Amino acid sequence: MSLSSGMTLAASASIIASAAAAARCTGAMASFSICAIPAVLKGGASSDVMLKQWWTIYHHGKVVPITALIAALSYGAVSYNQHTKTSPRWRGFALAAAFTVAAIPFTIAFIGPTNSELSAGAHAEARTMSDKRVRSLITKWMNLNYIRLSLPLTGAIVGLWTLLS
Repeated sequence: MSLSSGMTLAASASIIASAAAAARCTGAMASFSICAIPAVLKGGASSDVMLKQWWTIYHHGKVVPITALIAALSYGAVSYNQHTKTSPRWRGFALAAAFTVAAIPFTIAFIGPTNSELSAGAHAEARTMSDKRVRSLITKWMNLNYIRLSLPLTGAIVGLWTLLS
C-alpha cells in the first residue's frame, strides 16, 4: 500500500476505521444473539420478564445502526475519491458501503414487524402474549439478527480486501 497506488494514508486509515466500525457492529449484534438472547430464553422467566429483558437488549442495540451508517459513509467517501481518480478500487469500497449500510433496511423490512410486536408487549400494562408466543418472537428476532450481522461483517471484509488488493 503506497501513495503511488492512488490511496492516501488518510484514505487507508479511513478504510481501516470503517472496517473496525463495521466489525464492531457485527460483534455487538453477535453478542445479542450468541449470549444475551439465549440467556433470556433459558432463564425460565415469564413472558413479561422476557419482554422487559428483550427491550433492554434492543434499547442498548440502538447505537449499532449509527455506527454502521458512519462506516458506510466513510467507505462511500473513499469510493467517490477513488472513482474521481479512475481507480478500479472504487467499486470494492462502494460494495463495502452497500453491505455495511444494508443492515438498516434489512432491519426495517424483516426485523421491524417483530420489533414492533415485541415492543408492544414490553410496554403493555397487562399481559398480552403467551409465554410460547414471546419465546417464538424472541427466537425469530435472534435468528434474523444472525442474518443481519452478516451484512456489516461482509462490508468489513470487502473493505479490507479492497484496501489490501
